[in-house]
Amino acid sequence: EQAAEQYNFVQRLFELGADKNIMDPATGKTALGQYRCAVSSSEDYSSVFGHARGDIEEREQAWRLVHERMEEALMPARGESEADRDAKRTADGQHSSDDEEDIDEEEDMDEEENMDVEEE
Repeated sequence: EQAAEQYNFVQRLFELGADKNIMDPATGKTALGQYRCAVSSSEDYSSVFGHARGDIEEREQAWRLVHERMEEALMPARGESEADRDAKRTADGQHSSDDEEDIDEEEDMDEEENMDVEEE
């Protein structure tokens, strides 16, 4: 019931002129990326605060179809942005491209520090 209400609410926003193609200039996310972040945050909260594992699995299964419908409804006309993809990877427990760049930079810095120590 709650899922249907959320989906209907999003559809109503589109009827009123909401534009799913608008990208937040600060984050690069569209409504799709914002939705993915909200879902991930909600799932994290549920897994931490007092739901039995069986309850979580049942709820995840029930919401899976809703998430697919929402993703389809929120998909920008030109497809998802890189930030939207990062939000999905984060929700799936994978590193974002920014995280990978940060890790590469840290590794490069560590290598440079090790080379400096060896030279001394």
